[in-house]
Amino acid sequence: MPDAMAETRRDALARLVMWLAAVPPAAVASLIGVRFLQPPRRQRVIPVVAARAVELPRDAALQVEGILGHRLVLRRERDRILAFSTVCPHLGCMVTWQETAREFLCPCHAGRFDAAGLPVAGPVEAPLQRFPARQQGELIVVDLSTGEEG
Repeated sequence: MPDAMAETRRDALARLVMWLAAVPPAAVASLIGVRFLQPPRRQRVIPVVAARAVELPRDAALQVEGILGHRLVLRRERDRILAFSTVCPHLGCMVTWQETAREFLCPCHAGRFDAAGLPVAGPVEAPLQRFPARQQGELIVVDLSTGEEG
């Protein structure tokens, strides 16, 4: 009888260890499954006053900093306002607008972007991030997006 009881304890202990070993992977798998089934997160758009309209004359550019952590170059081209991030998509260096060449220049690897923010030279393959911008009365408003749901 003692041998039969010892065998049962051993079996019970083995089952317990097996269950304890199976629970963490099952929990991780269920969390991944739940995340996969959730709808994608929407970006929250925040309209922000970036400058006064008089600061950006026609066919000119203006660099603005400290807008919700963004550095932007605003450009007025004919009747529309363009807003670009100054962060190079290649390595995160700060690009600058070159008025005479009418292009953006990244000093890290001589990357160049045209006036529309598209790459034209260097190792860069992605365009500059662009934000919707408009003039509202005497102000220039840029719609910045965040990764948060809105």
